[in-house]
Amino acid sequence: MTTLRVERFAADRSSDSGVFGRLYVNGRDFGVTVEQPWRDNAKGRSCVPEGDYELRPWDSDKYGCVVVLVNPALQVYATEAAIPREQRGIARSACLIHAANWPHQLQGCIAVGRRLANMAPHGPGITDSRETLQRLRSLWGDRRGMTLSIRWVA
Repeated sequence: MTTLRVERFAADRSSDSGVFGRLYVNGRDFGVTVEQPWRDNAKGRSCVPEGDYELRPWDSDKYGCVVVLVNPALQVYATEAAIPREQRGIARSACLIHAANWPHQLQGCIAVGRRLANMAPHGPGITDSRETLQRLRSLWGDRRGMTLSIRWVA
């Protein structure tokens, strides 16, 4: 079983420069993460809510073999169809872990990378995202039985 943990650090959780974190895989330092700023859990515009998630296999035409976050208690579902009727318009779906370099490239997902950097032309971001995702994929196996814990540490 693969366990992922993201420890987010941000002086201002809603900063337009995004939310960055440290990624641990099975307790070992693995890299960094980037997400959009916290925008009151707005669908497609906010970082993922803090909490614990089941990770499920997700095959994307755009991102390849990745994982989707699921936690119904936090109103995060794999697909739009899985959202209960009473939570439609409020709950989120398709929050993935995939490759990207800057917060503006994400729509409520998490991107992984090697290190934080100030990169032209968009400013703060993460490097080597595709390579880091590939390294992560090598640990996933069949992508079943995986969990993710997200916490703010600062």
